[in-house]
Amino acid sequence: SNTYGPKHYQWHTGCGGTAVDPNCSWAAMGEWFPKGTIITGLTLQGRADNNEVTDMEIVWEFRHPNPVSRYETGYDNNGEDLEFEIYRNKFWNNTTPGQAAFTGDMNDIHRRHFDVNYVVPEDGYVDYIWRPEGALTTRRYFHGAVTIEYILPSNL
Repeated sequence: SNTYGPKHYQWHTGCGGTAVDPNCSWAAMGEWFPKGTIITGLTLQGRADNNEVTDMEIVWEFRHPNPVSRYETGYDNNGEDLEFEIYRNKFWNNTTPGQAAFTGDMNDIHRRHFDVNYVVPEDGYVDYIWRPEGALTTRRYFHGAVTIEYILPSNL
């Protein structure tokens, strides 16, 4: 199925993929940022809808068309954009230094904040992928919210 950006209800199931690496389509636009923006922090909070979800892979990436002139000519497949990973880890069993250990259940609301220092190379999108893990018997959901902290370039 197609996905239509981070607010689409099937974001994590459509982009999550079933292999080791999440699969994100060119059509799944995220939050737009101009060239030169510095992304300084990422926050994710939420909960799974079922205890079958034992963890969740979270991936934040930046995407832009290649070449950037495709904003004028259009692009319509994965071969016409570039992806740059900003952050990747687990939500529950996070191994980033300084992250607290969670208690409770995955279906309780929890929050993580990640400090990053990513300079946006071209006008483009920050996408995030949430992929549930566990012995899943059916489609499972993560009800979440995100915050992206950033500094706009001085020429705007």
